[in-house]
Order: sequence, then structure tokens, then C-alpha cells
Amino acid sequence: MPISENARAVLERRYLIRDEQGQPTETVEELFHRVADAIAAADTHFDPQADTAATAADFFQLMTSLDFLPNSPTLMNAASELGQLSACFVLPVADSMEDIFDAIKNAALIHKSGGGTGFSFSRLRAKGSTVNSTGGVASGPISFMKVFNAATEAVKQGGTRRGANMGILRVDHPDIMDFITCKNDTKEITNFNISVGLTEAFMAAVESGGEYDLVDPASRKITGRLNARAVFEAIVDSAWRTGEPGIIFLDRLNRDNPCPSQGEIESTNPCGEQPLLPYEACNLGSINLVNHLKKTAAGYVLDREKLEQTIRTAVHFLDNVIEVNQYPLPEIDKVTKLTRKIGLGVMGFADMLLYMGIPYNSDAGVSMAKTVMELVQGACTERIYPVGRLDKNSLGLLLFTNDGDFANLIMHPSHHVSKTYRVTVRPDISDAQVVQLSTGVEIDGKKTSPAHVTVLEKEPGRVVLQMVIYEGRNRQVRKMCEAVGLEVARLKRTAIGPLKLGMLAPGKWRELRPGEIGMLRNAVKTSTGAPETLGDLDEGILESASRKGRPAGRVQYQSQQRQRGFE
Repeated sequence: MPISENARAVLERRYLIRDEQGQPTETVEELFHRVADAIAAADTHFDPQADTAATAADFFQLMTSLDFLPNSPTLMNAASELGQLSACFVLPVADSMEDIFDAIKNAALIHKSGGGTGFSFSRLRAKGSTVNSTGGVASGPISFMKVFNAATEAVKQGGTRRGANMGILRVDHPDIMDFITCKNDTKEITNFNISVGLTEAFMAAVESGGEYDLVDPASRKITGRLNARAVFEAIVDSAWRTGEPGIIFLDRLNRDNPCPSQGEIESTNPCGEQPLLPYEACNLGSINLVNHLKKTAAGYVLDREKLEQTIRTAVHFLDNVIEVNQYPLPEIDKVTKLTRKIGLGVMGFADMLLYMGIPYNSDAGVSMAKTVMELVQGACTERIYPVGRLDKNSLGLLLFTNDGDFANLIMHPSHHVSKTYRVTVRPDISDAQVVQLSTGVEIDGKKTSPAHVTVLEKEPGRVVLQMVIYEGRNRQVRKMCEAVGLEVARLKRTAIGPLKLGMLAPGKWRELRPGEIGMLRNAVKTSTGAPETLGDLDEGILESASRKGRPAGRVQYQSQQRQRGFE
């Protein structure tokens, strides 16, 4: 398997099944066989004569080639006694003591199995409201968020990580100002990400500078008014100070809700990329884009045929997960199999652009993102299973067709067709650690930080360049440079602080943006390459002072090259 020692260490530490003494009972290879066999077995739910051995072989190849990896709970729990394979859940929080603590219990069960939970606390009455059953007053949603937070602290997800939550409160809730600042003390509510649920009426008031209504969630009566722009500025200020809260556009979410007949979307998973209905779960997976490049005479290009085939196999895999998943609650089992949402995403997008010589923050980079996701959407919506795949609970037929915007179509007995999600671009931090790439579609601050390049030595037929990078990117830089034909002469980690060139006279530093590494590919050739100018290297490259106080590594590249292009 093309798995590095670092990736193997991550898999062994986090995903192998262990005995009562904490010792692994399987190898990394056996882990992937366990997962592939368990997920392939779902085919027999639809066809008792299905060739599950062939499907398992396809799934094993898909994962061990690192072309695709599912979310962590699938790797951890497939074919285990726990058997819970989804990463994302949303639970309802109704306005009663019984419902609130049921939600806390259910969240604990999900965290134990490796999943994350999202909640909307917007139905809870405001702080100080009368409680008719006791004659007392309500403590408000924030006080209960602290109870959820404490319960999460006590439960370790899947034996490997702390629980994670998303807490959302509508902007028209009477306690919204306290919610916006509830994490300004960074020691409070540490197991939650929080977001304010914005409405289009609120945003219109922000634009006009007007006021908007605060609404009691129980009586639906107006309890007050606030200046919308002041509230929005409070959100921005708090986010600037602590990174919290985020914002979520509730009206837009529900306008695009693929299953409106099943309810209203109120919350998302902890990272915010997967809006879900109450009691709904979604399993995720990511395609390694770097593995879907092919080298041509002109450089690296997207291998569209391979990517389309990977997408089809990955959708098959993720839909099978829905079937074999052992959900922690019967309500989640029912709703998830009714809507059959999957989240197929990508990872290594920034790395892919590096190989292709495309600047990340460019029109060409945006165009490539559009190309990739159009391929993902298009391949997902093709008919990849026979029409007639029957839902396990006889809720309807699961169809995969080439029309519409979503992959999964559920045909209900009433002939109502509801479209459901199949594409989700997620952070996929754990998967990215295994394949050693940048996460999702983002530039990782450590792994793809801007580099500095300068000319250190010049002599006839020989040029020495030095690139300064941040620690943690060394392996990726070496791999990338070797791929584009650069000879890595030396790779050395250095201490924190600006680089000391020692006996080599320092040149004038230039900052090299991530996508501009493609210019080096064209400018610097190995001894077998044709001499070319380095003139293009100057275009768009910014002069920059050395960066202080950050870890750095040093890479030198030696190549046979004429001196043209240097000044």
C-alpha cells in the first residue's frame, strides 16, 4: 500500500481495533479489509446474489490507494460491536426539562461512537421567562449550553477524541446578545462551535440601519427590538476577538432544503458544512485530488476519467454505509434512511494547484474548483445502481438518475420525489493527515504557507536556489519538487527565527505564492532539461522581509541551468 510511515502511525494510533489491554488486534491492511468487507455487505440488502467479494475488492483498492477515504467513525467502527459509522448528527432541543436532558443523553451516545452533534437552542425560552409548571423562571439557553458542554467534556469520542458540538441561536431570540458574547471568555463552553442563525429580514434591517423584532420562542410574541446593525457589529467584533460566533443563513438554507416535506433545517454538524434535519445523520468521505492528476509533456492535468470512476465507487461506498450503519437511536435510523444523505467531498485541492502551477487565489484557481466540483456533481447524478434499489425500511425506491441537482432521489408511495445531499466539502483533517495533503479546498496554514525564494549562487551551467518554508511542509515540498523535476540537494530543519545563511551571502528575498511553484517548474530544469529563462519568475512575486518567530525549514535545489533571467 502507498502509505507513508507517518500515515501508518496515524492509522495505528487512531483507527485500529484494540483489545481490553489497549493493544491492536489488527494491522493497517486488516483495518482496510475490515472496512471494505463490512461496507460491501450492504449490497445483499438489495440483491441477495450480489458479488460482495468483488465490491469489497473495489472498496479496498479505493482506500488503500488513498484515492478516497471515509470519515473517521467508518474507519474506527465498521464491523465492530459499536458499528456506528456516521460523523454528523443533528438533534432537536425542545423547551422542556425532559427533552433537554434527553438531548444531552443522546448526544453522549453519539459522542461515544465518534460522531459530532449540532443543536438549535432557539426553541428554549429566554432567561427570566416564567415556567408555568413550577412558578419559577427559566435560566435561558446559554445556561443549558453549559450543561451540554460539561456532559461532552466527560465523554471521549470513540475512545480517541473529545466530543464536538455546534450550538445555534436565531438572531431574533431575546437572549441573542448574551449568546454572541458567551464565548468571549475562552475558558467557557469549550466543546462548542457557535453560530448565529440569521434571517433575511434581519439582513435587510442591517442594510437599512433599522431595527428588528425579538420574538419569544414559546408564545411567538414580540418581546423587544434591537438595532440590526449594532447586533451585526457585535457579531463581527466578537468573531474578531475569539473566532466566535459564526453565522448561518437560515432562510437560504431552507429555501434550498432538498426535503422540505420532512421538516425545517435548524442546525448543522459541528464544523458547519452539513445542514441536517432533526434526528438526521450523514456519513462523509473525501477524494484525494492529487491522486487524480496525470503528467503530460505540458505538465500535470486533471485525470477526468479516473476521477469520474472514483466518484462512482465512492458514492456506492457511502450509500452502503447508510445500510450497515448501527445508529444510536431508532429515530436517527428512520430519518437517515428516509432521506439518504451522503457527503462526498475533496481534499488536497491546494496541493493539486501546486502541481498544476495554478495560483490558489486566481481566476484559474476558481475555474479549476468549478471544473472539479462539476465533475463530482455530474458523476454523482449518473445512474450508477439499477433502478429498484429498495430502501431497507420500505420507505421508497432509491434512484440514481442523470437529472436534477442532487444524487439521491427517494420515490415515496405518494410519488413525491425529494432530492437529497450528496456533495459536502468538509475539513477532513484526519483523512488529510493520512494522505499528507492540505485539508478540503483550503490552504493549510502550516502545510501550504508562502515560501521565499532567492538565488544563492550562480556560475556557468549551475544555479543554486534556496526556498524557505514553514516546518511541517518539508515532506510535501520534497514530493512536489521531485514530481516537477527539481533536484533536492539538501533538506534541513532550522531553529525558530529568521534563517541564517551562514557562509552563503544572503540574496534579496522574494515571496513565492503557493501556485507560483509552477513557475519554478518551467524555470528550473534538471541537467537533462533544456535551458530556459527565469524571467517569468519575477512576475507577480512579491518582495518580502524574512518572517520572525515562525518555525522554518530550508530546502536547496541545484540544477543545470543558464543564468538568463537573473538580475
